[in-house]
Amino acid sequence: MAIKYLDNGNDDGTCLGQSATEKISFYGGTPATQPTGGLSSTLVLTNSSALSLCASAIQDLQTAHNATLTNLRALGLVA
Repeated sequence: MAIKYLDNGNDDGTCLGQSATEKISFYGGTPATQPTGGLSSTLVLTNSSALSLCASAIQDLQTAHNATLTNLRALGLVA
C-alpha cells in the first residue's frame, strides 16, 4: 500500500482542525475535540515550604500526569 502524506506543499505547514472544537483522532480512535486541563499551576518551593508542600506537589503532578494520559488516550495517541 502506498503512503499518503498530509501535505499541501505549503512551507507554512499543515494543521489538523481549524479550532479547538474540531474533532480529530489518530490510529482509528474515536474523534474528539481538543483536550483541556493539565498542569496549569506553577510550583515554587523554598527551603521553608518544600517539606510541607512536597506531598501536595507530588499529588498535583500525579493528577496532571493522569489527565495528560487520559487526553492522549482520547485522541488515540497512546493505548
